[in-house]
Amino acid sequence: MFHTYDWSSLTVRNVIFVHSAESGTVIDTFGSQKYYQLAIKFSGKALFHYDGKEYRFEPNDVVYIPKERRSDVPYRRQILEQGDGVCIFFDSANQLSDSMCVFHCSDAVKYKFALLNKLFHNFGGASGIDHMQAFYDLLSLLRDELDLKSDKMNKVERYIQDHFCDEYVDIGKLAKIEEFSDGYFRQQFKNRYGVSPIKYINLLKMEYAKKLICQNQFSITEISSMVGLADANYFARLFKKHTGLSPSAYKKKYADVFSHI
Repeated sequence: MFHTYDWSSLTVRNVIFVHSAESGTVIDTFGSQKYYQLAIKFSGKALFHYDGKEYRFEPNDVVYIPKERRSDVPYRRQILEQGDGVCIFFDSANQLSDSMCVFHCSDAVKYKFALLNKLFHNFGGASGIDHMQAFYDLLSLLRDELDLKSDKMNKVERYIQDHFCDEYVDIGKLAKIEEFSDGYFRQQFKNRYGVSPIKYINLLKMEYAKKLICQNQFSITEISSMVGLADANYFARLFKKHTGLSPSAYKKKYADVFSHI
């Protein structure tokens, strides 16, 4: 969302320092976001459920929440651990992304959030120009960090595409490409792709297996081995979970069709 709009169209509506509710608190709303929101978590933990997806919100995480244009979008915030943060409410003359996202940031970004909060509330006589400049500085820094993260995630994607048929794909090695711990990498990967790294790799395996089956040149055991699954029985279970059909049933239904295309 930080690459495709004219920043001069943005208007900061409010900046608040947030001290979250007690652990265990759950807040449910529907389509009530009047402004775009950009928030950072200084301390504590929360869990967002937005439009059918789940996002964890932990220290040094930044969350973007879109302005609602529908009244039926479910939004739930669950406090896992009480903490503090800053939330920026802003508007734009141009439409921004309708997708919520969460990403990890540096201490430099955290400082920019704190500075904007201070300037917005006119500590030291700051003007509207001052806090808009601080907002642009924050967005510029976020853009630079996201460009770097995107480049690293693209490297992860290329590695997976080259190695998903390996019998074992080392998730720890993928995390090192991102320079994250294993746990945090898994969280960030799920935020981007909607599934865990293992599920994503298995999805690629199954899609490739479907193509191999439709070629009608290999046995099911051979295909299992070709996609990196030594246990043909496990492959069959995974394939049926993915397609709703056993490999032999899928072959019977589709192989002849594709052989004539």
